[in-house]
Amino acid sequence: MLPHLDSTMKRFGGTGSSWLLRQAEYLGENLEEQAVWEMDAVLPSGQEIVLKDFEVVSPFQALPPKRAPICFDRAVIGLGSQCGLDYCAKNTPTEIYQAYSEQVQNHYWPTVKRWNSFLENRAQEELERQQGALGKDVDFSPTKCLQTARYYNFEGDEDEAQGRESSPNLTPAHDEPILRRGEIDPDSVDRLLDGKRRRRPVVAIIERRRNRAILNLDLVISTIVKSGHFRLKVLNYDQGCGIPETAYLMRDVNILISSHGNALGGSLWMPSPSTNHNHPVPVVISIDSTRYYERWFQWTTTAMGQRFILHRCGPAVSSRSDLKESCALHRDLNLARKILEKVGLTLDEPTQEEDLLALTGAEFPLELWARYRARDNANGDGQEEWLEKVALFLGDYWKNLARYADPDRLLETLEKIRLENEEDNGYENTQSNSGDTGNGDNSMRNSKRPLSYLRMCMQGRCCGPDCEGVMNRNVVGTMRAYDQDISEGHWGEFLPNEEQAEFVRSGGSLKSWIA
Repeated sequence: MLPHLDSTMKRFGGTGSSWLLRQAEYLGENLEEQAVWEMDAVLPSGQEIVLKDFEVVSPFQALPPKRAPICFDRAVIGLGSQCGLDYCAKNTPTEIYQAYSEQVQNHYWPTVKRWNSFLENRAQEELERQQGALGKDVDFSPTKCLQTARYYNFEGDEDEAQGRESSPNLTPAHDEPILRRGEIDPDSVDRLLDGKRRRRPVVAIIERRRNRAILNLDLVISTIVKSGHFRLKVLNYDQGCGIPETAYLMRDVNILISSHGNALGGSLWMPSPSTNHNHPVPVVISIDSTRYYERWFQWTTTAMGQRFILHRCGPAVSSRSDLKESCALHRDLNLARKILEKVGLTLDEPTQEEDLLALTGAEFPLELWARYRARDNANGDGQEEWLEKVALFLGDYWKNLARYADPDRLLETLEKIRLENEEDNGYENTQSNSGDTGNGDNSMRNSKRPLSYLRMCMQGRCCGPDCEGVMNRNVVGTMRAYDQDISEGHWGEFLPNEEQAEFVRSGGSLKSWIA
């Protein structure tokens, strides 16, 4: 949303003192526990007009005057049809995502000194907020994610700088190593790994505790750390993480792992070859439950040139028989009861607990549905309404249920990604004409050029499963998000790209990654 807003302002000449008008209320949202729209990087002196008292949660929001109109020289309304999703009339150029990402980074930490100054200001704001809370709960803070972050296998920076190999460390550090603090690109120099100068990818796992928790997270962490091939950050946003803090934590992350949710949107600030050739194409892995998976972020990640992988644990999504024990059925009857009430689904009193177990079982409750259908037919009630409520219940329940990950299969995926990155290092070998050697012969030699995102998708490496439609739209179709001119006179127009055009002319179709 914010990159689209930023691009709209640039397109129509918005300035740092422009104002916003929030047209609709955020009904049902606890705004005090949401990361407030921090627009300092875009609107250092502007404000946002909101319509309700409860929406004023920071100095950035303001209520309109009660008895006087607000007049503006110019106003822009709409343009909500531009996004990377299938129902949008226009795609968002990946260049726009990159421009917003860089704008945030350049505003908050162009230097180590600037980042430290920002943190000092944050601390002062937090102190003032706590002093004015008057006994209210002040656990929520935009810097909480920095304070609770855990770092594994980062301690070897000094050893590696001296050419000494460091060992895996299962004891986390609770602060970022001093050599990395405030650095825009802290891994710009390849480190020592297995006796060779190779970069260890940085993996970030988002830890959720309120819902969609990864039940065996400790095992996932230890499995990744013990491999010794990755640096690992474990991040928690439950008590708050502002936009600058999110961008800062993501600035060096090569692989982002999280249960489906807004935290995956932080991939916007992951480094990419388009901005720094030292980094591989970013990878986003969504951990979903066995009975439910959500593919929403495949649209935004492919529009930004990132790899997107769905990971689900259980025998239903793998041929391995041992997953029945490692990915056992998990039930949460308290969650189920809350969702029953939310969707208005009523179970018969005599068999209520038994029916609840059937609804939360591993299979679709066909017998239960048949029994309630017969009941409703006998009572003259519509059976479709009950079935519709069951569908709503199952979707909401399995979406928010805690889930297992498969540590071994997840590590296999990470190792595959790491080896692929090392094999091509973001490059592919091509043959180029070296020119006349002086004796009239033209000799061919190997050269390297960056591996295009399209080429990676053609190899079936950038999205999956079930990604053919989104890739053919966002990567090679007429709605593709790449190679667009975002200059003032040609905003969002496609530039000719022979590689994409030839692929389309040849009748090519992109295939899904299967993890």
